[in-house]
Amino acid sequence: MKQGFVRKLVENSRKWDRLGLFHLTNVNRKGFYREASSYLLENIRNVNKIGGRLNKVERYIGTDIRKEVAYDDNAANETESNMLKVLRMFPEYEAGINFEQKSSFTGAAERFREIFNILNALHPQQGAELDALMFVAFRQALILSEQCEDYMGAINVLQSQVDPYISHADENHLSKQKLSYAIRKYQLESACFLKHGDISKAALSASKSLALCESDIYGGSDTMGSSHADIAVFAISYSHMGISSLMDPSEDLSLTLESSEQFLQQSVRWAQGPLHHLQAMTNLGSFHWVKYQLERQDKAAGDHPSLIEAIAYWEEAMQDAVKDANSVTNSAAAMCGPGSEPINIGTETATNESDLKSQSLEDNLKNEEYQVAYANLLCNLAQAYSEMGTQSSKQRRSDVLSSALKTVESNKTKSGQKALARALTQVSEAYIASEQAVSAEGLLRSATTYLSTVKDCRFVYQRAQTMRAYGSLLCQWEKRETEGERLLGDADKLLLTLPCRHIGNKTVHLTPFFEVML
Repeated sequence: MKQGFVRKLVENSRKWDRLGLFHLTNVNRKGFYREASSYLLENIRNVNKIGGRLNKVERYIGTDIRKEVAYDDNAANETESNMLKVLRMFPEYEAGINFEQKSSFTGAAERFREIFNILNALHPQQGAELDALMFVAFRQALILSEQCEDYMGAINVLQSQVDPYISHADENHLSKQKLSYAIRKYQLESACFLKHGDISKAALSASKSLALCESDIYGGSDTMGSSHADIAVFAISYSHMGISSLMDPSEDLSLTLESSEQFLQQSVRWAQGPLHHLQAMTNLGSFHWVKYQLERQDKAAGDHPSLIEAIAYWEEAMQDAVKDANSVTNSAAAMCGPGSEPINIGTETATNESDLKSQSLEDNLKNEEYQVAYANLLCNLAQAYSEMGTQSSKQRRSDVLSSALKTVESNKTKSGQKALARALTQVSEAYIASEQAVSAEGLLRSATTYLSTVKDCRFVYQRAQTMRAYGSLLCQWEKRETEGERLLGDADKLLLTLPCRHIGNKTVHLTPFFEVML
């Protein structure tokens, strides 16, 4: 039975994509896991069309066995402790942390830059000093990109402060420690380019990070158990590659659709922790949403296969979040396609034994980043339910939007406000449909305010959509038609500034449906 199960995975390449490694990670007994892995490696070489995946598969299985049997993170904890000892020698470090807590992000970035300048004068090449130097460099870049939306400023920090230490960014010239920093640098760079709207540059940086992840030095057996190895980086690199290849207008769409889906599937497989798992599953569903937008006719088609597939992945992601947000193995079911269990949105606090499953979601929702990712997932589902056109889907749309609003209504971060604006825009559509124009206008005004200064191209697109909804409402309002037409015109102009792909008479933008993982 064991051999038959694994043989079935190997002999069917489509099921390998959909089931493959995830089912192996569901095996709890170490002996069976090793036997299944060994059998798979013996037989996969004889399977046609697997080709270049062999090295990745061997590395994945070997890594997972090592993690299961002998992983010990004491070395990683010691590395972090030594780095903090160096940082705490600088009063600027505590000052920078305090500035961040007070949302004075420019001041925080300046304090970390001062620490960098002092450490950089010592030219550290290894050890805790290099860890501390890279920490403050990356911290500056993250503050500039995530809090200030100064994406080019963040890229400038990465290129001026990190590049000199990873100038030979290939497996033959970099130490394992520096290799991990090179990977992180290219990942932050690709994230910034994606949000800035420079898709081709994002694809280039993502490909560099992925090549380093898959190098023998980083992805090999000697490194994966070291304190400088983090398998979560694979999920990030695959995610960036999937999004950039899908959206890159310089690439042939017929070729990039298949590769994009494979990259996003790999991102799910390698995702570590509840946030990355949620984001990776969201992106995989969003890929099928884009396919639906390209394949459908001018009107909504609730029974379209790509729409059904998108909803299936998003609902599975929501189920995973509610059932056990601390486990990544639930995604095995997601890779099998649409689920049949009823969906619990998970907004209420657990009150009895049957509700204990949602406790992990409640815990995760204390994290502001997770709040944003979960709210965006719910907004994706709401948009998809509106395409189905059934009475039950309308009720489900109302439920998920209500949950999205509750999730981010108290989130004061910029990302939280952008997610809230998206939810408010979608809720306003229901008010417009029920002819409650005044209530709809209030929501749209709030959403417009939250989005007024956004620079992330995904939410600039959302701003245009909100302006379009507001403009359409005002055009139906006596004596406000001129204002409505102005908003519609401004929305169209805004869309022209954004990266997109033109396929026939269809235009595809990078939208908030996608999560840019970090």
